[in-house]
Amino acid sequence: ERNSDSFDNRFVLVYVRSPSNTSIGFTFFDLTILKFYTGSIKSKKRNLMHKFRTLLMQVRPLECVALHAELSKDTAKTIRSI
Repeated sequence: ERNSDSFDNRFVLVYVRSPSNTSIGFTFFDLTILKFYTGSIKSKKRNLMHKFRTLLMQVRPLECVALHAELSKDTAKTIRSI
């Protein structure tokens, strides 16, 4: 019998930032149950990365996928910190 406490979801994150840096669209793909979840974060520039960091800390994806142009220094630092 499988212990439910040992069950960990494994996510892959795909995201894109708006040109104005006021929103981030994202998709999390859950590799354990083969489902995906989509959403977006909208905020002023100064709060956007804080909200994105909070999301990453809650979900803790195994891998992050983004266009090279989308990966700013702030975003790369946030992703490396998890």
